[in-house]
Amino acid sequence: MRKKILCLFILIILPNILKSAQNQPITIPSLRQWIRTDGNYNFRKYNRIIISENDYDDLIDDIRTFNEDLLSMYGFELIVLNGSKPINGDIYFTIKDNDADLGDEGYTMSITDHIVIIAPTKKGIFYATRTLLQLFKLNNTIPSGFIKDFPDRKERALQVDNGRKYFSISWLENHIKELSYLKMNYFYFYLSDNYDFRLESSTDPMISSKQHYTKQEIRDLIKLANKYHVKIVPVIDMPAHMGALLINQRDTLCLKNKYGQVHHSKIDITLDTARKFIKKIIEEYIELFDSPYWHLGADEYIYTELDEFPQFLNYAQKHYGNDAIALDAYFDFINWANKIVRSYGKTLRIYNDCIRIKNNYKLQNKVKIDTNIIVDYWEGKDMPNELIEEGFYICNSAINFLYYILGSGWTGYNEFLYEKFLPNIYNENRKVPLDHKQNLGARFHIWCDSPNMETEGHIANEIRNTLRAFSTKLWGGPLLVDTYSEFKVICDNIGLAPQVNFPTNPIPDNLCWKKKIWTSSNSNDLINPAYNINDASYNTCWNSKSNNNEWIIIDLDSLYKIDSLKFVFMKNYPKEFSISFSKDSLEWEELPFSEINKKIFEIKNLTAIAKYLKIDLKSTNELDSVFAIWEIEAYGKLYLGDSNVEQHNYNKIKISPNPAYTYIDLDVNDYCIDDIEINIFDIYGNQRYSNKINCAKNLSVERINIQNLEQGVYSIFIKSDYLQKYQKFVIMK
Repeated sequence: MRKKILCLFILIILPNILKSAQNQPITIPSLRQWIRTDGNYNFRKYNRIIISENDYDDLIDDIRTFNEDLLSMYGFELIVLNGSKPINGDIYFTIKDNDADLGDEGYTMSITDHIVIIAPTKKGIFYATRTLLQLFKLNNTIPSGFIKDFPDRKERALQVDNGRKYFSISWLENHIKELSYLKMNYFYFYLSDNYDFRLESSTDPMISSKQHYTKQEIRDLIKLANKYHVKIVPVIDMPAHMGALLINQRDTLCLKNKYGQVHHSKIDITLDTARKFIKKIIEEYIELFDSPYWHLGADEYIYTELDEFPQFLNYAQKHYGNDAIALDAYFDFINWANKIVRSYGKTLRIYNDCIRIKNNYKLQNKVKIDTNIIVDYWEGKDMPNELIEEGFYICNSAINFLYYILGSGWTGYNEFLYEKFLPNIYNENRKVPLDHKQNLGARFHIWCDSPNMETEGHIANEIRNTLRAFSTKLWGGPLLVDTYSEFKVICDNIGLAPQVNFPTNPIPDNLCWKKKIWTSSNSNDLINPAYNINDASYNTCWNSKSNNNEWIIIDLDSLYKIDSLKFVFMKNYPKEFSISFSKDSLEWEELPFSEINKKIFEIKNLTAIAKYLKIDLKSTNELDSVFAIWEIEAYGKLYLGDSNVEQHNYNKIKISPNPAYTYIDLDVNDYCIDDIEINIFDIYGNQRYSNKINCAKNLSVERINIQNLEQGVYSIFIKSDYLQKYQKFVIMK
């Protein structure tokens, strides 16, 4: 089924993409302006980089980063010189502020038999190198022409909820490189929530969670981000979402209502001791980050039940007179925090919650929130243009289509983002003027409400194309193709940023991942197909037809000793449920279960030896006879029989050289203990090479002739009864 769909893409969609490529080079995001001229530029390893003499010191670091990326992609760097007269094959960089349209991040690129890049700033120069990396990745011959490229929106951002899920340093580093590759410029680092505070603290070590980032790790991450022209913005949510910070202060600082009930995740902003505590937190970290912003969050506090907290009204009237209202105490707190942040030369950001309450209930507050605070609009019935009219700069953080919530099916709606979204469109089609300068841009959010529902590798794969669609609409260039289905093909060709690798299997060690699968119904449904069951995504599901009895069969491809299984149901849990195991698909050993009544069903401590799994689902209720499953997972080890045969570490098998030119060597050495099948596929999924090694010949190296393969990126799969290995490699000509 997958091969049929891939062929359909190649036959129908790819010609349309190639047609668009004749008009404009393919990049993500697309170029703002392009004029084709006669001729081509040829990228070769003996080409040179020339930096203008006056700009060498300013640009050399960014050019070194460019060269590092070229090295990771092709195995060579270009020679770097300073000068003023580029010749055939050269790539020339210079800084000139001669075009007001370019702003701080734009550039121009003239392509003939050499390339001349001009930008008003270092950032513009750097973004030009991102464009070159993508152009060279697709083809070492690029058409001559003139590019004028600059962003439509000042802010193009990703926010990640590290407060509820710890993300590894390598994951963060990869995504900083990914953002840079897509010309996105801000990474919002959400570091605290009710269960965890992710920063090392020198003033109060007890507030740091077991999994946290040291200050040195933060400094190193910021250094990397600056190298790739991404700014890291800290988000430490206050005065709500503070459960982790208040873990040792619940009796003294937590908010209490008039009945004595304690809100363990919220701090009482009317207490001097509470404000001193908050000030200490801000001042410990605000200079650690070099971002121009500090995000206070300020969301989901007490707004609609203020009468139950008389301390708010008492505080407001004490400080602002008898006609003050309880909400004035909260606005006072935000302005107070703003003064602290501005004293460090930074701008405060908050979510729109409290302003929403004021506007929705038409409250006559005395305290006005400082309009030099930036407001991130995420939800509510108030209009975003009301915030602009009040004088605020705003950013689109719409919950309806800019949120990815783990395990919920709330994925950000890639089709909508690519085909319909614009940064001036907020929830429920509320809009602000498209080119209004107070609408800064947009931010995509990853929220980890259920932190264990997805691995970080799975999340990386899920948001990969989301970020590409999102960056396309924020940069503002024309759509190269009309539909998201076509755009996905472009994403696959552009690939990940240089030096970025996501795990091949997003759910580590899942034996079911992308194995052959059959169901008794709906196998050919292209909307909710059977292979959604084992694609490592909790956001794509399989739906059965309306049927009281369903079966699913998965071929694991080899014999495994299975120790655990996991089923993630979307809806309509089966009334009767059984799992059968088979070594040959002829004889089955059945394991029955009674009614399932929970979304995630796990079976542990198994000792089954099987190549095939069969799942039978039965329902006694005709109204609930449509089954829906997000994912099926199996875990265990390759079964080598009852002998004490040592399982070899096949990851030591080497494929070289990479990049390759006329051949590649497969160094199997001592690891070839059975016949090995070798297959090579191009980026479109076409099989371009197939062979088997007969290990009876005691081969140590298998040489594969690749002279007939074009330049590009390929995948090699090596497989035997004891081995499955996958690796990408590059062919240069």
